[in-house]
Amino acid sequence: MNNSGYWIPAAAGWLALMSRIPSLYRAPRDPLRRAVCAVFFFASSSFTLANPTLVGYINRGTGITNVAAPLVYSLILGQSASSVSLILHWRGGPADQVNRRVRQWQLAYTTAAAVLFLLFAAGRTPVERRVDFDTYYANTAFIREMSLLYLLASMAAAVAMFVMCWRWSTRVYDRIWLRRGLRLLGVGTVFHFGFDAARLTAVVARWSGTDWDRLSLASPAIGAVGTLCVAVGFTLPLITDRLSALRTLGNNYRTLRALRPLWEALYAAEPSIAVPVPAPWWAVRLRLTRRITEIHDGLLALRPFYDTPTRPLPSPSGLPEPHQMALALRQAIRKKAAGKAVASTPEHTGPLHTLTEPLPLAALIQLSRSLTTCRPGESHL
Repeated sequence: MNNSGYWIPAAAGWLALMSRIPSLYRAPRDPLRRAVCAVFFFASSSFTLANPTLVGYINRGTGITNVAAPLVYSLILGQSASSVSLILHWRGGPADQVNRRVRQWQLAYTTAAAVLFLLFAAGRTPVERRVDFDTYYANTAFIREMSLLYLLASMAAAVAMFVMCWRWSTRVYDRIWLRRGLRLLGVGTVFHFGFDAARLTAVVARWSGTDWDRLSLASPAIGAVGTLCVAVGFTLPLITDRLSALRTLGNNYRTLRALRPLWEALYAAEPSIAVPVPAPWWAVRLRLTRRITEIHDGLLALRPFYDTPTRPLPSPSGLPEPHQMALALRQAIRKKAAGKAVASTPEHTGPLHTLTEPLPLAALIQLSRSLTTCRPGESHL
């Protein structure tokens, strides 16, 4: 595996981390956002520092041969614990229970990382090995235990991640992208498990005098695929949720503009319907809610000026034709401007009888569009 196999997943992880930093800055105490950033930080750091070129710099810079090995192993354990913590926070549940389980995982893997350095300090590794450290020293006292500890701990986290992600994905029916992201996370953890299993197999083979170092040398490629799957699995639901929010914002804005002709006609007839406190321009949902409320208030305010037309032909939706409703509304506005009120009768079944009742949003949009197309001089009778 050449150095690009380390740089590509590292770069992907750093880019994902940078995309989440603004969110963490806005809410630095949010445990979910902190867990997301921790996962990307540990994953990116482990691949960055596992690069053989940087391994040599670290060893020479510290003056301790092979010290990069426990450093990279501890970062991998940090990624494992952070990934499990993220799933626990993401899935939710009773806060005290979630926090207790997160603390247990963090404490266990922090302790394991500390033990890695203690075992490394107790062992002897005089020959620098940048890519096959665990297999080369597979029969060295304390170093053997160090490699075994990190591999088993990483595999345990991968199994826990896979079980949690897969179970959760089977319970999510209304959020398709979340389910897909969880399934992709499950695939990523399978690759991570394969990474650990390949290295462990090579180490165990050394114990029996067999050379299966090719498995260990191929494992970084497996881990890189797993890291990319995990990164995409974590970001996919977040990105799609953001895109869904933007789509909703766009729909609300288009609806707001579509209702403007109707609102302007009612406001000109009854200015009191407008809320005196203006809504911020960016609060599109609030502005839309206000506009719908003010339109209903305006239609109700025109009730004394409704006359009694004949029953119009119903539309396929069961409501009077929007064009007839628009003509009737214009006539009511003219009567109000002239000060001529005509009380509605209980037998009234015309379009303005419908206008005195709360209309669905789709009907309001149709009415607003009809106002811009109907001719003021037409009669609805």
